[in-house]
Amino acid sequence: MKKCSRFGVSAATLTVFFVTFLWAWPAVAQPESGNWARVETAHFTILSQSGGEVGRQVGADLERLHHALQVLAPSSHRESPLPSYFYVFSDEASLAPFRQPGSGYGSLNDPSMEVLGGAPSNAGYLVPHEHGNYAVVVGGEDFVPTRYVYKQYIHHRLHEEHPYLPHWFRQGVAEFYSAFKTEGDYALLGLPSEEHLQWIRYRNQPLVPAVQLMTVDEQSFDQIPQMVRQTYFRQSWGLFHFLHNRSLENGSPSKRQQIPQFVAKVAAGMPTTHSFEEAFGLKLDTLNAQLEEYFGRGELTYLKIPVEQLDLLILKSVELKPHEVLYHLGDLSARAVQGGESQAAKFFERSLEMEPSYGPALAGLGVLAESAGNDQAAREHYHKAMAQGSGDFLTSYLYGKSLLRTLEGKRPADEAQEQALEQAIASLRKSVEQSDAFAEAWAELGYAYGLQTEPSDAGVEALQRALGFFPERADLGLNLLLTHARRGERTEADTVFESLKTAGVDAGTLGRAQEILLQMDYREAAQRVRKGRADDAIALFARIQSTTQDPGLKEKAEEQLDKLSMVGDYRGFIDLYNRAAAAVNSGDSAKARELVDRLSEKAVQPWQLGQVKKLRRALAEADKGSEG
Repeated sequence: MKKCSRFGVSAATLTVFFVTFLWAWPAVAQPESGNWARVETAHFTILSQSGGEVGRQVGADLERLHHALQVLAPSSHRESPLPSYFYVFSDEASLAPFRQPGSGYGSLNDPSMEVLGGAPSNAGYLVPHEHGNYAVVVGGEDFVPTRYVYKQYIHHRLHEEHPYLPHWFRQGVAEFYSAFKTEGDYALLGLPSEEHLQWIRYRNQPLVPAVQLMTVDEQSFDQIPQMVRQTYFRQSWGLFHFLHNRSLENGSPSKRQQIPQFVAKVAAGMPTTHSFEEAFGLKLDTLNAQLEEYFGRGELTYLKIPVEQLDLLILKSVELKPHEVLYHLGDLSARAVQGGESQAAKFFERSLEMEPSYGPALAGLGVLAESAGNDQAAREHYHKAMAQGSGDFLTSYLYGKSLLRTLEGKRPADEAQEQALEQAIASLRKSVEQSDAFAEAWAELGYAYGLQTEPSDAGVEALQRALGFFPERADLGLNLLLTHARRGERTEADTVFESLKTAGVDAGTLGRAQEILLQMDYREAAQRVRKGRADDAIALFARIQSTTQDPGLKEKAEEQLDKLSMVGDYRGFIDLYNRAAAAVNSGDSAKARELVDRLSEKAVQPWQLGQVKKLRRALAEADKGSEG
C-alpha cells in the first residue's frame, strides 16, 4: 500500500492511464481507413483503428480492471453473459459517423458526469444491447477519455451483477475504480483525482447526513437540490475510499471481508442502514465525523496489487481485412447508434461487394430486416450466412431463434414444423458450441427442447446453464420447472420452485409455478387411485381443489372427488351389508336388526333398497324359525 502526499499525488502516480491515447494521431477521412486490428481477451473484444499494439494495451488494461472489480464481492461474482466490444477510434473525425445525438455517453448517461465536470462529447460512450455491450472511445492529444467510458462500464457491470446495491454505493464504486491505472504488472486502485483533492481542501458545503446518504434511491435522487449533488457524489466516492482502505489497513481477514459482507447483506434484503452498521461495525450517527477525520489526515492511501502478465491476458490478435472492418462498423451502427440502420446497411453492402460470401455481413442484413419486422427476409439472410459457414455464434443464435418464431410458441403440428424445430435446435446447439458463455443461446435452446414431444436431459441442461447466467430470470426458472414436471421429477421441480421464491420473482410467476406443481399433484393422485389408495387420493384431490386458481383443474379435481365419494359409499354399504348378513346367519337377531336399520339409512339407489328388503326378509324368516 502506498500513500499520496498531502492533498496531492506523487509525479510517478500521475502517469496518465493509457499513455497510448496521448499520441496525436493524424485525422483520417473515412472510419474504415487505418490499421484496424481485432484483439480478443477472456472478456472483451477490442477493435482498434491504430493497430494491434494499441488494442492489446487496451485489452490488457480492461482485463486488469475486470480482475480488480472482483474484489468487490467475490462470492457473488458472475461473469457477464454478453460479449463486450470496445471500438478504439484514432481521432474524432473517424468517430463522427457513430456519434450519439445530444450526448457523448450513449444510453448509460451518468448524472455524476454533469455534476462533477463531465467529459467532452469526444469521450465516447457505452451502449448495452441484447446481443452485447458496445463501447466507443477516441483518443486525443490533450484528453484521455477512457476514465469516463470505463466509469460507464463499471456502472453497467454493477447493474448487471448487483442491481440491488444502493445508489450511493454504486456511485462510490464507479468513481473509485474509474481511476484505475496500471504500472507494469501492477494495478493502482483508489488514486484520487485532482478534482476530488480540491473538493476535500476547499469544500464549503457540509456532508450529507449519513442516514440520508444511505437511503437515496433513483427517485429520491431527483429531489436532491442541484447545489448539494456535487457533495453527494464526492462524499459517495470518499466514503467508499474510506471503507475500502479501512478494510485493508491492518490486514485483518475479518475487515477484508467487510465490503463483500455488506453486499451480501443488501442482496439478502436487509435494509441498507442495518447492513452498513453490521458489516462495517460503524454507527451512522458518528460516520461523518470519522469520514472528516479520514479526509483531515492529509494523506489518502491507494492500493497497488499485482495483476496477470500481459501475454496471459491476450487470447488472439489479428489484422482485419477491409471487408471485415466494414462489417464491424456496420455492426456498431446497427446495434449502438440511434437511427443508424441505413448507415449499417451501406457498410454491410460494401463489405459484400468486396466479399460476396462473407457470412457476418449477410447476417448483419438479417439483423436489419428483423428490426424492420421482416422475419422472412431476415431468416433468408441468416440461412445464407449459415450456408457460408460463418463460424459466428451470434449468426447461429439468430438463425435458430428466427426458425423458432415460425412455430409461434406451439409444438410442431406437421412434418415441416418438425423439421424447422430440428433445424432451430441444431443451430442453437452450434451457437453454444461456438461460445458457451452466450447465455441467451442457452435460454433459447432450452425453450426449443421444450417444444419437443418428450422432454430431454439436453433441455434440462440448457435451461440450467442459462439460469447460471441469469438466476433472476423468472421465465427460465418457469421453463425448467415445467420441464421437470413433464418428466415427473417432483424433487427437482420443488427445488426450482424454492429457488424462484428465493430469487424474489413476482407473484404472477410464483402463481404459475404453483399451478404446475398442482398439475403434478393431480397426476400423482390419479396414480394413487389406480393403485387402490383411494383415501390418499381423496386427500390430495381435496387439496388441489381448494388451492388451484385454474378453473379447469378445479373442476377436474371436483369430479374425481365425486367419483371417489361414490366409490367410498359403495364400499361402505357393501361392508355394512356383509356384517348384517353375517349377524342374520349367526342367529344374532338384535345385532342383525341394528345393522339392517343402519343400512336402510344409507340405501339410496334402487339396488341398495332391494338389498335391504332382502335382508329384512331373511331376518323375518330367521325369527320365525327360532319361534317354531
